[in-house]
Amino acid sequence: MHNYDWQLAGHESQRNQLETDVNQGNLAHAYLFYGPSEVGKFRLAKTFANILQCSNGLCGKCSTCVQIDKNSHYDTLAMIDNGKSIKIDEIKSLIWKLSTTGQSNYKIVMIEDIERMTLPSANCLLKTLEEPDEKTIFLLTTNDITNVLDTIKSRCRLVKFSQVTNEALDEYLKKTGVVVDEQTCLRAKTFAFGSIGKFFRLINNQDDLRETKELYDVLVNLLQGGSVSSKFNFIKKISEDKLKSRKMLEMLTHIMRSMLLAKTGQGAHLTELPELTSDFSVEHLLTLIEKIESLKQQLDYNVNTKLLLENILLET
Repeated sequence: MHNYDWQLAGHESQRNQLETDVNQGNLAHAYLFYGPSEVGKFRLAKTFANILQCSNGLCGKCSTCVQIDKNSHYDTLAMIDNGKSIKIDEIKSLIWKLSTTGQSNYKIVMIEDIERMTLPSANCLLKTLEEPDEKTIFLLTTNDITNVLDTIKSRCRLVKFSQVTNEALDEYLKKTGVVVDEQTCLRAKTFAFGSIGKFFRLINNQDDLRETKELYDVLVNLLQGGSVSSKFNFIKKISEDKLKSRKMLEMLTHIMRSMLLAKTGQGAHLTELPELTSDFSVEHLLTLIEKIESLKQQLDYNVNTKLLLENILLET
């Protein structure tokens, strides 16, 4: 039995599952890590690739570990999310590289956010998953498993991820040796919403942290009785910028979920909502959360962002 130092925040059960697969010789030919964005899914996938390829048990120092970390290892292929869709030619190129002679324990393919695949590229990948080579392993991640073909999901071992706890963030922060003042750390944890990536962006960028808090304050004020005109003016300011629109929807989602937790006696993640919570029923909150999640997906297409945002904010 081998225990590895993953150097990751949280996800202990997921790490234990993968270690068990390694120790028992029960590796799947394809894994699909799914869950919220920026919680460490791809980082864990890359560390798992290190474990599988490193002859020293995840030493982090050998040429294999260094090359995998830099995405330059010949037998460990990485397709990072570049914000663009994944075309069929890119998948074909990956598959061709799998046919070349390997020099490592495995041929490993890591694809980040596979919901970016076009239908032709997804079907092309599916053909390879249907006829897996014994020494080839796919490590796939997605932020939205509902947008992954059922036929792909059925050929993968699914590993579910959740938000990272504040305790895990604290523990990981200590390991990194990064020194952060208590107020900044507390506020960053509050608005990271369990995202390790977002947490470190916020503690390293005071302007981003301040703007995030300001967005939260504006939304709470609008929800507490903002006029129709004030809601329209707010939407007018942000609707032309899809990044700002997405940030607003993400913040609104977390506010609604925190209110839902408080409403159902599970303890709100955001602690400044006692008066606001009483104005919304559980059913209304669930409906709003579902609509907001649907709206997030629509932002990726050529839609009237201003109209959609107005409609959702008027329902609050």
